[in-house]
Amino acid sequence: MQELATMLFGYSVALQVHALDEEFDTFRSCGPFARWLNRKYRWSTVRGWASAIEQNLPDEPPLEAFFRLFDEFRESRDGQEAGIGAS
Repeated sequence: MQELATMLFGYSVALQVHALDEEFDTFRSCGPFARWLNRKYRWSTVRGWASAIEQNLPDEPPLEAFFRLFDEFRESRDGQEAGIGAS
């Protein structure tokens, strides 16, 4: 799970370095997805959303948990407001 978080972080840094105009803050440690996890499930996201998923869903494969939760987030009002709602 940490590898996915690192990859997404790297993508956001590359956007900044190359001055590309693309909104991509959803997966920051304190971004919309982490805030949603904290509000909806009352999970601590101090160490980031990836750690929160691993700590709170130890019996579910982490990538499956991530995609299930991200689908929930996309369908929520928070996902809609972040501009990544389900199509």
